[in-house]
Amino acid sequence: MDDSGRIALLCTSHGPLMLRDPEHVQGREFRAAFARAQAFVKRFDPELLVFFGTEHRRTLQDIVAPFTVFCTARGYGDFETSDGPYDIPTELSVALLDALAAADIDAAHGEDAKLDHGFGLTMGELFGANDALPVIPILINCVNPPMPSMKRSRALGTAAGRYLRTLKKRVLVLASGGLSHSPVTLTRANQKLTEAERVYRPPDYIESAGRMINPDWDRAFLSALRSEDWATLERLSTDEIEAAGVGANEVRTWLAATAAAQPASMHTDYEPVPAWITGMGIAYGPLEAA
Repeated sequence: MDDSGRIALLCTSHGPLMLRDPEHVQGREFRAAFARAQAFVKRFDPELLVFFGTEHRRTLQDIVAPFTVFCTARGYGDFETSDGPYDIPTELSVALLDALAAADIDAAHGEDAKLDHGFGLTMGELFGANDALPVIPILINCVNPPMPSMKRSRALGTAAGRYLRTLKKRVLVLASGGLSHSPVTLTRANQKLTEAERVYRPPDYIESAGRMINPDWDRAFLSALRSEDWATLERLSTDEIEAAGVGANEVRTWLAATAAAQPASMHTDYEPVPAWITGMGIAYGPLEAA
């Protein structure tokens, strides 16, 4: 394996309701695509993960920064995800914060956070544990207006990628979130729900929320990402994004991660899964990285 330092990309939707399908009856196309992406990651054999993630008003409540780089964190443990610690190389997180500041990107310094399934679900499904590999979690506010613009999210990723290229490591840049979905817990009126209220899903909720998936929007987004149509992606306003539901705001993580990795090629897959109330997408590359 070439140890001179390379960067690979993996962006994936997360749907906590998939954890309630242990027999894997639902979302078979997405699960197959995820397995192919997992094999891609295994061949790449990363030494470090940089994870642009989201959360669901568990960490971001009273004070909300647009971007937060964490130096210590553990899982929240919601939806059967792990509450175990993350293996965060603190010195690299601090150096990244310094590099971002030098690039005029103001990011908050996070300590002792409990990161929910916006990070934990993908870490568990991909690697089996929160601390399976060293990881720098970067939280993008995708829940509380005003959110960072798509242009600013790309700038965050570009600056982070510039720093990562100085490390001479095999770095996997991860993003998790989106695509189209509109969970009731992300509406402003439900910001202070209890944990029991957050995880409860009334019988008619999944059916109605599943009908809100917007495959046309999702496929257009993936096409623009795959073709590096930055002008189109950066022009997306919050109102235009929310045509695909409030949860679609999480695509800011995809933009940041892609800008950081700058893959020369990218493979995408997509399946709308009404049972998970989400348009489930995946993107990874460069294809020759592994």
